[in-house]
Amino acid sequence: MADAFDGPVREVLHAGCPVVCCETHEEPRLVAAVAAIARELGVPFRAWSLLDAPGIRPAEAVASELRTLREAGGPQVLLLADVHSFLEQPTVARAIRAFVAAAPAGRRLILVAPLFRVPAELEHDVVVLSLPLPDPAVLATVAGEALAGLKLAAEPAQLAAVGDALRGLTLAEARWVVRKAVRSAGGAVPPAAVVLREKGWRFGRAEGMEIVADDVPFDRVGGLDELKRWLDERKAAFSRGARDFGLPPPRGLLLMGVQGCGKSLAAKAIAHFWGLPEVRLDLGLIVGHEYPEAVLRQAIRIAEAMAPVVLWVDEIEKGFGTDAADARRLLGGFVTWLQEKREPVFVVATANEVEALPPELPRKGRFDEIFFFDLPNVRERTEIARIHLAAHGRDPEKFGLEALARKTERFSGSELEQVVLSALYAAFSAGRELANADLLAAAHETVPLATTYEDRIKALREWARTRARPATLDRRKLDAFKK
Repeated sequence: MADAFDGPVREVLHAGCPVVCCETHEEPRLVAAVAAIARELGVPFRAWSLLDAPGIRPAEAVASELRTLREAGGPQVLLLADVHSFLEQPTVARAIRAFVAAAPAGRRLILVAPLFRVPAELEHDVVVLSLPLPDPAVLATVAGEALAGLKLAAEPAQLAAVGDALRGLTLAEARWVVRKAVRSAGGAVPPAAVVLREKGWRFGRAEGMEIVADDVPFDRVGGLDELKRWLDERKAAFSRGARDFGLPPPRGLLLMGVQGCGKSLAAKAIAHFWGLPEVRLDLGLIVGHEYPEAVLRQAIRIAEAMAPVVLWVDEIEKGFGTDAADARRLLGGFVTWLQEKREPVFVVATANEVEALPPELPRKGRFDEIFFFDLPNVRERTEIARIHLAAHGRDPEKFGLEALARKTERFSGSELEQVVLSALYAAFSAGRELANADLLAAAHETVPLATTYEDRIKALREWARTRARPATLDRRKLDAFKK
């Protein structure tokens, strides 16, 4: 029976596609899968790499192998490794086009590489497949085999939890992580939490992606009551009960607004609140990569393998807010995926410069909601100051926080944090405990960004007035509405 990994390859080979580019890091797994498909078709299978042509210039060796396949008699499936770096070489590109033009009966060509950048002259001659990573059931089986090799055995429930924690890794990476996790667990069967921690060590090698390890509960995020209410309504949205009720999983949020008002902190807190893993996508790194579209496809493939997961795209306008050709192509692929994705990948995108956002992004259907983060009101400033004082070991009740909140009108949340830190430094330097006067003095010395960039913030609020939903509802407006 075809699985998600070899099923797409089987379909295109049975359909007669002459050249298939398979994007995967799991070359041995693909070799085994294609060999099995060739047996189903009743045709010979052969795998080739540059190691089979020592002493010959690589591009010439590849072109020669393609010529041999084109001129050979009878059906055959050939899998070529090490070719992706040479697709733009005229000799190799012409050899592929000549093979496709000849359309040899029963002869099929498979190219394998982690990433492909197909040159324009080959775009209509090849099929590119981004093969999925192993699902949790397969990973659990691999984990059981790795544990058995270490003379350890786990209960089925333990293995299922470990397989779930390994999502987003290849089979080989999963084996390494399990062995490393066993060492971290003192030679015992590692719990899923240990496996997840060790996965971060390996996962950090994925280009443009990193696991967000910060554990941020929402009680560390001041204000944002309307956003919190929206999230609370959807807390069980990824459960089986929600699916049985007929609810699709939430698609994502675009968080935009004034800089320093908690967008990134909220993005981290969402994953903790929902009990999901979180991965950060670095668009800047992807846009600057030699193969940006292929790296983005790989990142999406990893996120889908980890689903349900929160995918955080920080400062999304810096990746897509340019007219560069690569950025426009990336944007097209990304918004299409946002619109059509079926896996429960909840995308949280943050943006400061809304005027730089391409109009395709805020369109309905890409995100469930767009929330605007304004400067905190007096109640929120009180709450934010309380959070930061408590985080630094001070009892908030011993300070006049209402007076501080009134003193810090037009301050952002991050500026309030700096007020607390500056006051602590001043008290420490003076050799005494923190006092109200230190907080008020630090606030007096701080010039908030809203004062420096008043016109920019005014324009931002005007943009959001008809396009976004406030992350915090002004209590005064609510009270007036109720009267």
